[in-house]
Amino acid sequence: VDEENSFNEMLDNLKFLHSIVTTHQTSLRKIALKERPVTRDNFFNVKSLFTLRDLFDSRVHLGHHIGCWNAANKKYLYGIRNNMHIIDIASTEQHLWRALNVASLTAYSGGSVLFVNTRPGYGHIIQRAASSCGERFWTETKLLGKYEELDLTWFDKGKPDLVICSSVNNPICQKLLLHCNKYLVPSIGILDSDVDPTNLTYVIPGNDDSSQSILFYKAVVSTQSTGLFYHKVFARAIQRAKLVRESYQPEPSASAKNLR
Repeated sequence: VDEENSFNEMLDNLKFLHSIVTTHQTSLRKIALKERPVTRDNFFNVKSLFTLRDLFDSRVHLGHHIGCWNAANKKYLYGIRNNMHIIDIASTEQHLWRALNVASLTAYSGGSVLFVNTRPGYGHIIQRAASSCGERFWTETKLLGKYEELDLTWFDKGKPDLVICSSVNNPICQKLLLHCNKYLVPSIGILDSDVDPTNLTYVIPGNDDSSQSILFYKAVVSTQSTGLFYHKVFARAIQRAKLVRESYQPEPSASAKNLR
């Protein structure tokens, strides 16, 4: 009986020591996540997620007719061809890298991301992209009057840390982006030549409704559609950032090692 009591006491002591080590390692992990130099250039290697050729094949350089442009986007335009604005694809590349780093850092820090697109026919693209990286999506398509209020009680109860919107010109999205500004929620948006960039935090100059996307709208799934390209690349960036966060295990301090 004495030997059994002694053994149980020793086992309890070992469990107690193990709990101390586990708690200490958890606190070290949280500190390391905050101190990790995530702000350095290309920390998440987002530049490997796409190439200029990918952008070209996805037709992101095709803007709208010259009569539909928004003058605020002049600096993102390369020129005019057949009365259509051509978006500077090099500018798209740079801004997309920055936006992917923002999304990656948000996911790495444990923040939540909301994918938004209210264009008909894009719902399941958004759902698939968001679900693949464990994030939320919103594809509300209700038509609103000019002064009609958008019900965003769901947004207020669980505000995301970042919103990625690929149908910025839609009135519903404009109202959602205004709501984001009100609650200081940063946003990333696809900036076509006719889009108003006022309510966006981070812009990505590029086409948001190319012919490839229209093929998808007609139920012909194209792996090169603009909408699919943007959301796939963001989903991959978020997945990668979460893997980095989960795999990073800081070395325990000397005091923790002594407890083993």
